[in-house]
Amino acid sequence: MKLGIELFVILNSFKLSMMGFKIQALILFTTLSFLAHGQAGTIKIINNISDALFENRIIYQTKVGLDSSITYMLIDYVGLSDQRYKGLIIKDSTQVLLEWIEINNDTLQDLDPIDLKRKEWIRTCNQHNAEELVRNFYASDALYYNHKPLIQGTDAIIAEYSYMNNPNYSLNLVPLIVEAVNHNVVFEIGRCEGSYHGKYILIWEKNKNDSWLVKFDANL
Repeated sequence: MKLGIELFVILNSFKLSMMGFKIQALILFTTLSFLAHGQAGTIKIINNISDALFENRIIYQTKVGLDSSITYMLIDYVGLSDQRYKGLIIKDSTQVLLEWIEINNDTLQDLDPIDLKRKEWIRTCNQHNAEELVRNFYASDALYYNHKPLIQGTDAIIAEYSYMNNPNYSLNLVPLIVEAVNHNVVFEIGRCEGSYHGKYILIWEKNKNDSWLVKFDANL
């Protein structure tokens, strides 16, 4: 990913109130896709957006656990261009930890391929071969996040997932929301069962061969 410049824009409050939208953050992004760390340590992943964004509504939110301060959120944004956007946010009680935003066109209607891929992911995971899992189901530049510095690339994710090679390890994924963002991107938030009982995020991306792969994986 290329580094870009994030510019914060302050608009006339009267103009915003006339639009009737709740404003949480209003940001103007360059047209480059980029991965950057914000001033407060927030990780932002932005894909080809050149617009001023502001929050329209929360589509879905869930705490990672009953005693956890971490919340996953799926947000609908509107740009000044009238373009719609969807974002996945990971936040704790004090700040946003990670934010991923994509253009929202809602062109994908059939989510069956995602369900099939998830079932195959679960089956492969429970065969205790982390390398096979990541090589077959993750994009080469996939990102993984779990309370640590962001990890990128299949080799690094294989090393991180080495605990799955334990023959006593088991995992099942139960989706709570699967949201088509555009023809090539699907956001998923779900619950883990088995050896791990937290909640997960998967961002699925269609590659040039029309195969769905994991672009982003988080479990906190």
